[in-house]
Amino acid sequence: MHRPTLRTWLPLLAGCIAIALLLAEWQHVITPLHARGSDFSATYVAAHVWTRFGPSRLYDEALEHAVHATFVPSTAHFTLPFLTPPLTAFITIPLSRMPLPAAYLVFSCCQLLLTIAGTALGARALGASCRTALALGLLLGASIPSLLLVLLGQWDGLIACLMGTALFLWSRKMPFLAGALCAIGLAFAKPQLGLGIAVLLIASRQWRATLGAAAGGLLLAGATVAIAGLHASLGFFSTWSLAVHSPSPQTTVGILGFVASWIHAGGALVAATLVLDLACCAFLVGTGIAYSRGRLSLAEAFLIGTAGSLLLAPHVLVYDLVICLPALAGLVVLQLQREEGRSGAITTAWLPWIAAWVGLNMIALIDAGNSAPAPPGRLLPLALTLGCFGVWCMAERAQEKNPAR
Repeated sequence: MHRPTLRTWLPLLAGCIAIALLLAEWQHVITPLHARGSDFSATYVAAHVWTRFGPSRLYDEALEHAVHATFVPSTAHFTLPFLTPPLTAFITIPLSRMPLPAAYLVFSCCQLLLTIAGTALGARALGASCRTALALGLLLGASIPSLLLVLLGQWDGLIACLMGTALFLWSRKMPFLAGALCAIGLAFAKPQLGLGIAVLLIASRQWRATLGAAAGGLLLAGATVAIAGLHASLGFFSTWSLAVHSPSPQTTVGILGFVASWIHAGGALVAATLVLDLACCAFLVGTGIAYSRGRLSLAEAFLIGTAGSLLLAPHVLVYDLVICLPALAGLVVLQLQREEGRSGAITTAWLPWIAAWVGLNMIALIDAGNSAPAPPGRLLPLALTLGCFGVWCMAERAQEKNPAR
């Protein structure tokens, strides 16, 4: 096999091996009881509550606990309230016809496939070939956040897929539809993860995308009320306080988690979090302005906006990082394109990305489930912040090399 062909196929082969290792580790870790106590089980139970008692009782915690108890041994104890919007329970109803362990496996596999698809779409948005896009989807999809995603049965794969689709559509000059899909993907399961992107859209004066996001949000809200009813729709907002404190704030990996792992007093915690949140919003405003003036590419601005959303969210955990993968794949493609034409550059251009990716996954592993209220605190917020500054510096460097970009 001659060198160009080997170089072309090697990333795809490495991606397949990486995903195979992720699946092997997943199957090694889970136990027969794991599925019955995974985060997905709360949605599965909510689907049963919907079909047995109606959507109006979706957020009845005592009822949820009673229904959940029918799926676990009497010696097991789980406290997993249903915290996502009503439509997540509605679309899980078909899976609720299956035994819980089987439904969990199907759901988690679907979320992993959606993560890979969304990441590949992010690469395609920046002009990558189908083979390269798939390789990046597999390589980036085989991560610690992705492993936690399938272990716990979370919805972030669907969000990542819709965000990758939005990035692809935006790159094809369809910002209204891109904004609508982005808003629907976030608001469907985890609306708190859209704060930074909203700031970015408004600051960059991308009015068509902003209007699309507003239309997508209104469409989803209307569909929720029409399908689940007003009582269930309003019931979701009653879970917000519980979501912020479950798990404890110092376990989360946004700004709140970083501050809570250093400061434990209520007033000081709120003040420090507010100051850092405002600083993050200011940086996102600057990012939006830079994008509107052509100093940042779409992939660079979208990645910073997504990372900013994770930092601002009051409830964000390690598996939520998969929503950054589509924009990250696009940025990798952009950087490789910038290195084209330089002797040996395509080979060496991968090295810093590999090092950064390994480092990020090691930090994610350290922060996963870590609630120690002591310095150095949560590391992922620092990594995300430094990553955003690094992306901006790379953009400035590219601008200096090619002012007409």
